[in-house]
Amino acid sequence: MIINKITTGFVVQVFDTDRNKFIKQYFIAGDQVDMEDWYGNKVEDIKLPDLQFNMVQRNPDKSRKLAVSILEQFEDLLDKHKIKIPDRDRGSKNDACIYGKTYYDLEDRITEILNVVEGG
Repeated sequence: MIINKITTGFVVQVFDTDRNKFIKQYFIAGDQVDMEDWYGNKVEDIKLPDLQFNMVQRNPDKSRKLAVSILEQFEDLLDKHKIKIPDRDRGSKNDACIYGKTYYDLEDRITEILNVVEGG
């Protein structure tokens, strides 16, 4: 049987004002623990072992770099098929396949998706 162990507690986030960014976070577990099965039904009278809580800090720079890497794959595919996406900023025929505002809007959208996927 698959069981969800739900622990109530608090997340402490430490912010460095000199660097203008969060530098760490950690979870303080409370005493309340609920368990439910895969379907959300309450499960009682089961003792599960404790497991360390792993907190993940979102890395926006990583998401941006990954978004650029994804865009490079599309650039390669479009170039292979000699396709250039129209953009009002496009100047010469030698510009990239995805260019200007079109490129940066797409980069921002992909980054936002990756931030959500990474838990941001």
